[in-house]
Amino acid sequence: MQRKTPLTNTKILKLNKKTAEDGPSIMNIWQEHFQQLATPTLEENFDTEKLELVEIQNNIIESIEREKGQGIDLVNVKEVNKAIEKLKAGKAPDEDGISAEHYKHGMEEIELTLYLATYKTPCKWGLTEGVSSLCAAFLTSEAIEESKKLKILLILITLDAEKAFDKLNHEILFNKLYHYGIKRKLWILLRNLYKGMSIKVKWEGQCTEDVMVLQGIQQGAKLSTALYKCYNNVILDSILKSGLGACIGDIQVPAPPCADDIAALANRTADAQGILDIVQHHTSRDLVKINPTKSEAVLYNAKGSNISTL
Repeated sequence: MQRKTPLTNTKILKLNKKTAEDGPSIMNIWQEHFQQLATPTLEENFDTEKLELVEIQNNIIESIEREKGQGIDLVNVKEVNKAIEKLKAGKAPDEDGISAEHYKHGMEEIELTLYLATYKTPCKWGLTEGVSSLCAAFLTSEAIEESKKLKILLILITLDAEKAFDKLNHEILFNKLYHYGIKRKLWILLRNLYKGMSIKVKWEGQCTEDVMVLQGIQQGAKLSTALYKCYNNVILDSILKSGLGACIGDIQVPAPPCADDIAALANRTADAQGILDIVQHHTSRDLVKINPTKSEAVLYNAKGSNISTL
């Protein structure tokens, strides 16, 4: 909407009990909103023991990896050009008015600058490219058809992680990456990308002061989907290894994921409860909140079954 002419922005913005009706006040509320979003808060049901341990581990890991003295390879101009070619057009420009189009159409003019900067400056389905979210829908619909054919109960519970990308804890994320095998200079590089990160909110041509990003991963960034999947993969692994949940023939389909949603499938209330307990255990330790207003339960072939106790 910022790229369109004329601009049609709201004249009133509300946050909690605050109301803003002029430009500076609206910008202040935007800044406050994103600062709250980017600052970790601990819910009552969160288990913070894991967070305390991973913070200690991460400091030790970084100290060990830095002592190895492995430098981070500098990118070359060709790699920078290739990345610029993949930038999406039509996005809002930055605070200096520079957009992706400036880079894409001005490569020859800025190549020398890039060269100097490069060599003289130190340095889930629905989330996987080429894999459609229809895969998760297909497994779910097939499980429903299987239950109808066998005339057995099927419980479908859809679970939604609240502000999934915005609230991932950085310390837990990079601890998971290390244990997944992302080590040495690559681990240091990725962690550095999120250290001291800040954003600004642009409103009617003006920018707010810096908002420090202390949690969450970048929306739309190439690596973000992979980082998100690494963060939440332990939940899916645990559900699968538990043996709980529905099957299509002899194929387990207990929790088909789609982006930041999970569809839990079970033929018994005990299995459904077991899956929910696994999700609760891991989300509590990973400081993730399941949004109750966006989570639903549906019964197929119920015949009077009651899942109110789940």
